[in-house]
Amino acid sequence: MKRELELQILNLYRLYPQTRSFAEEVGLTAWNGLVINTEYVFMLARPVDIHDPAERWRDASYIYDRENQNCWFVSIYGGISQKNPFSFFPYALPFVAWSRRNRPLRIYEALKTQKRCVLLTTRTIPSSQTS
Repeated sequence: MKRELELQILNLYRLYPQTRSFAEEVGLTAWNGLVINTEYVFMLARPVDIHDPAERWRDASYIYDRENQNCWFVSIYGGISQKNPFSFFPYALPFVAWSRRNRPLRIYEALKTQKRCVLLTTRTIPSSQTS
């Protein structure tokens, strides 16, 4: 699963080119945000201020002071996780945001979205049943 996930993420990065390379984006996000890389999920997220323009959100080199952080911006998410994605955030913020396939950026209230994620989250990996 891990290699398949890596290929999916790299393919998405190629389909939707960015100003930085994938490696640069991961490196900057590791310093200024959150990088989750497990067998089943890959996620890049960083805390931002919803009052700033989206262009600044997408700049992984920009660092927001803790008092100005009010939203987790998920720049890349892929894979299948048994955990609620919110469980990866080291602290709670009132909003979460992401965009899919070059669609407009969407901002959601974190508590409402988190409750929905809890309902949709798979608790365990389904095992193959023997006949």
